[in-house]
Amino acid sequence: VFGIESAAKIGPDLSNALEDVQSRFGKTLENFIKEPTGTMSIVLGSQIMLTDSEKVQVVELLTKAYEKYRKQQLTSKH
Repeated sequence: VFGIESAAKIGPDLSNALEDVQSRFGKTLENFIKEPTGTMSIVLGSQIMLTDSEKVQVVELLTKAYEKYRKQQLTSKH
């Protein structure tokens, strides 16, 4: 939704992460970023090390992305 593409072309579109994390992991995005599970536990624990303030920024950006994603979904249905 922000027009950003991965150079490696791997990984999911995170614009729906706010909803997806809740349905897949049963926790809010904020709680998931603080205490990730599964593969993301390894990624955020050893490959992408985030400070507490960066984690807050991630949640804010993914929330904005989700709002834009939902707006696009509603617009495309009309």
